[in-house]
Amino acid sequence: MEQELDAARDYYYVMRELIAHHAAGTANERSLIAVRKLCRAAAAIDDRECGAALAAIEEHASQYFSGAAEAHWAHRQLLRELEWFRGRLYALEALVRPAPEARPP
Repeated sequence: MEQELDAARDYYYVMRELIAHHAAGTANERSLIAVRKLCRAAAAIDDRECGAALAAIEEHASQYFSGAAEAHWAHRQLLRELEWFRGRLYALEALVRPAPEARPP
């Protein structure tokens, strides 16, 4: 599970960069395809909440990269879902990886 978490975090950063470098309101089929592939790859984490966030990310990315008038709204929703997904990854990581041992003062 640790490898899947690391990979999913990498996918998160790539998606974030795709969104950061895209002008809202313009169509970009290549970026949409890339986000869809990244979401499907990140779905290797067997977690229902991550799956729901990834489905929402795909849905909002479809609107955002389509050039539709709702692109600015989709942008906010997309960023919100991405941050929620990142937070869930950190929560799962805390469950999987042991906490570092405390050092004596």
